[in-house]
Amino acid sequence: MRKPTAMLLLAIVLGAGLAGAGWYGHDRAHRRDVAVRQSLAAAPAAAQAIFSYDYRSFDASVANGKGFATGGFADEYAQTTTALKSNAIAEQAIVRASVSATGVVRKKPTRYNPGGGAIDAAFRLPAAPGSVDLAYLYSVFSHLPEAHLRVYLGELARVLAPGGRVFLTAFVEEGVPPVVVNPPGYAFERCSGPLHVVRYERGHFAGLLEAAGFRVDRFDHGAETDGQSGVYLALEPAGGPIPTT
Repeated sequence: MRKPTAMLLLAIVLGAGLAGAGWYGHDRAHRRDVAVRQSLAAAPAAAQAIFSYDYRSFDASVANGKGFATGGFADEYAQTTTALKSNAIAEQAIVRASVSATGVVRKKPTRYNPGGGAIDAAFRLPAAPGSVDLAYLYSVFSHLPEAHLRVYLGELARVLAPGGRVFLTAFVEEGVPPVVVNPPGYAFERCSGPLHVVRYERGHFAGLLEAAGFRVDRFDHGAETDGQSGVYLALEPAGGPIPTT
């Protein structure tokens, strides 16, 4: 009689474990969905505050934007706006940013969302063609293998308006192989997990940008977080190598 009792207890324990796992998975999904809704609700106000400014009240504009900047981006925002102030005042610049659409992309970069969908020819950013004036990709291309990077560039070219601009960061160096994932001893003493660092050779990276229809207006080597380079693009026929200033 003991053996059936033991088997029954085991079945109950397993059932409880499965029920607990199911509850945990449901709870995680619920919290994720709540976070997505909150992020989408906050995105328009955040984008408008961060990218809008008025030369007549520049400090107040920046203070408003700082309320939405956190972590490393807060430091970068402070540096960028400090450098921008004199030009904004000299040019009497007034910038009013608006958000045409918001959305969440659930795709499958191995590092961050292994359960997402594939990044392939069917991949779409949540924006209409020609509806975006500025795209900002900080520490995105630094984790993308070439196949995914080509897809992202194609989508950026699709959604940007003529003359649209892009700021991105990436690991770009001279005198190295075209693309290397997690190169030993580069950027970090030890890489942590897949696609921690994807490094591109400078000429090869420039060719990918040119093929997608982008011109590089500015290239700041190693100026961003962890030695990434800052790259400023315009959606125009590309011409020539990446400039050095």
